[in-house]
Amino acid sequence: MANMAVRACEATLEFKDKRTKRRFLKTVNVVCASEDGTTPAGEKPVQWLLLTNRPIKTAEDLRHVVEGYAQRWRIEEFHRTWKSGACDVEKTQLRSAGAAEKWATMLAAVAVRIERLKLLSRKEPDRPASDDFSPIELKAIVLVRFGEQARKKVPRVSRQRLARW
Repeated sequence: MANMAVRACEATLEFKDKRTKRRFLKTVNVVCASEDGTTPAGEKPVQWLLLTNRPIKTAEDLRHVVEGYAQRWRIEEFHRTWKSGACDVEKTQLRSAGAAEKWATMLAAVAVRIERLKLLSRKEPDRPASDDFSPIELKAIVLVRFGEQARKKVPRVSRQRLARW
């Protein structure tokens, strides 16, 4: 959590089309969001300068712009998990474009689930894993993790809790 100071204004910028060399003006909304004195020791304060076409007439409008940008980090994490992390979609050796596309789509669903579980393990570490896994998935996880001596207890989504369980 961070306390943010948010300011906004409208600005007209001059652009140049590289292809046609034509210059034109474009009005955009500018939002400056900066951390307001709550930065942990040794950390740089968050400071974002956002250009948007979204409206910024109310405090609610500003909140939507800043929260939307904050989601960028979750999207980046998804891409990392999908492309080079647990899913490693870039290492597919499928030859046809259609097969590679289907495989990439299935791995994207897996990456979304992984990211959801990571988020839940941070926000709700005591949440029962049975909320997010089917009984057969739980049985497979327990057998892989603990072998035949697995207890009859329901694991939690937190990696630390599961490790101690």
